[in-house]
Amino acid sequence: RYVFGGTPYGPMHVCKKPALPSTSTSSPSSSACQGADDEQQEALLQDGLRQGVRKLFEPIDELLELKLSFLWVMFFAPVMPVGVLPTLGARLLETRSDLTKMLMVRRRGFP
Repeated sequence: RYVFGGTPYGPMHVCKKPALPSTSTSSPSSSACQGADDEQQEALLQDGLRQGVRKLFEPIDELLELKLSFLWVMFFAPVMPVGVLPTLGARLLETRSDLTKMLMVRRRGFP
């Protein structure tokens, strides 16, 4: 549903005062919502909302993948000893990409 429309959240306005229901037709960017650091607060709130939509990072799956890879290397090392070094190099490169996935792509879980 949100693939073509973007994020499920509408435009956000940071207000210093709590929003009170009023009968006037004032815009959301009234004098209560203006300030010097409102853009920083809005960016922080948008980042939190974007992170809430992401899939959860599951370190157990990454650890399982690393263990299975190590077992495959140890299993096939007697058959082809030359293949150990390129495989371990590829695993190091994958570990770096997993770090990027953890920090940039996936949501951090609650402790």
